[in-house]
Amino acid sequence: MRYVIREKETFSWGRLNQEQAASEAKACPLFAEDSPEECVSDCRLSCLNCRYRRWTRKSYVCLKKAVKKKRPTATAEQGGRMID
Repeated sequence: MRYVIREKETFSWGRLNQEQAASEAKACPLFAEDSPEECVSDCRLSCLNCRYRRWTRKSYVCLKKAVKKKRPTATAEQGGRMID
């Protein structure tokens, strides 16, 4: 499956900021806990443990907030990049 990811939806505090990830998750109405084997934070309510979190090289994105399934031809027009 391919997604269009908008750079502005990337978690800007990076992969390792557990305190900010927990704060963001508490305020997020879209949070849904991932399966136990996918959870990486000891804090249950954290973006790091959300089923809609997808890792990037430097951080992660929330697929519920950032992604709209599109045809690959629409990518350049929206300023996103394709990931598989």
